[in-house]
Order: sequence, then structure tokens, then C-alpha cells
Amino acid sequence: MGATYGGTLAIDAAKLPKTLDLSFKSGPEKGNNSFAIFELDGDTWKLCTTVTGKTRPAAFSAKPGSGHAHEVLRRVTGRSAREALQEELARLEGEWTRVSGARDGQALSDDFVKSGRRLVKGNEATVHFGTQVYPKAFRWLRARAGS
Repeated sequence: MGATYGGTLAIDAAKLPKTLDLSFKSGPEKGNNSFAIFELDGDTWKLCTTVTGKTRPAAFSAKPGSGHAHEVLRRVTGRSAREALQEELARLEGEWTRVSGARDGQALSDDFVKSGRRLVKGNEATVHFGTQVYPKAFRWLRARAGS
């Protein structure tokens, strides 16, 4: 979102799951803390952290109203972020139909699930939700890659 966050991290690798405490010293969250659990598996980092919640997550999920955020990240190695993004975009090319979905902790209806599809070509996608069409949904990825 264009903001820079600064602070300190405290890790307890002896706990299961491992814990991570973030203490923000600068940026929009200055003076706040965030409490997380995490797992590292090779170049994959699974992280669940408080955003608005005050209680450290107990599981890798972000249920509605929990104040938690859940992410899975992959380390970029041996290539630039731009190259990694281009490879990922190439893997996304094609037509995709929705087979399941949920929003804010609620499963989508079967009719709505069946109405959704995405057509991805290059760095652009056309997204269909029922009768609504959202062209060029992935165009922002190109800008984020620096081209």
C-alpha cells in the first residue's frame, strides 16, 4: 500500500507452532504490536498474525471476526522478483472455472460457484461473477513487476 513499516522481531522457535512477535517502531503501526505463529518448510513460509486482534492465533486460519491474517509466502531464489512474477503469470494462463468458494467464512451457493470463471492471458484476466464481467483484473501485476 506504499507504506514502510519498521520495528523488531522476537522469535520463539522452541514453541509449537513457532511464535513471532512484531513490535512496530515506525510507520503507520508505530507503537503497536502484532503476535503471530509461523512455520518454515524450505522456501515456504506459513504465517498467521494478529491484525486487529489481541490474541495470538492458535491455528493457521483467519476466521471472520478473528482479527487474524493468514499468508503463505515463497522465497524468491536465483531469479529476480520480476522473473518470478512472469513465471507465475505464465502458469496462470488459461480458462478457469470455479469449483468452490467462500466469502467472510460463508460458503458460496452452488449456483454462484458455477457462474464464476476467469480467463487469463499474459498479465491480464477477465473475471466473471454471475452476469458481471471485470476485464483486466491482473493488469496491476505488471506494474508491480516494474514494467
